[in-house]
Amino acid sequence: MATSDISAIYDRYASRAYALALHITRDRNVAAEILEEIFVKIGNGSLVPDPSRGTFEAWLFRTIRDKAIEHRQAQSPVSRVGTNDVTPRTLVEEAFFGGLCAAELSRAHALPEEEVRRRLCTGMAELRTQFLSTAVK
Repeated sequence: MATSDISAIYDRYASRAYALALHITRDRNVAAEILEEIFVKIGNGSLVPDPSRGTFEAWLFRTIRDKAIEHRQAQSPVSRVGTNDVTPRTLVEEAFFGGLCAAELSRAHALPEEEVRRRLCTGMAELRTQFLSTAVK
């Protein structure tokens, strides 16, 4: 990929990609390292988006998210035990930003997996409603 192409891509997406990595890792240095690693690999052609899996932007943010989750899980596996008053929003955030499945959330919060799935569905429905109410028409 030409230097000007990667520069344009970096200028367009870097700040949001960094914010996502930072939100997941909670470490500025690690977030910057993830961003650098991904963009260097895109630039040298060792990381190529798959057009069949969506837009470049969606692929990029999924790649950043996956790398940040991978790093966070290597550093500190989920060990927090929550309470039964965990909100649907909390579960959706932990599922997305933490890369946790329902079984892992169930163990982390000492909730039955069926209850976690119910709360995840509720949280996703609330999120969908929120997006629809703010969508540009």
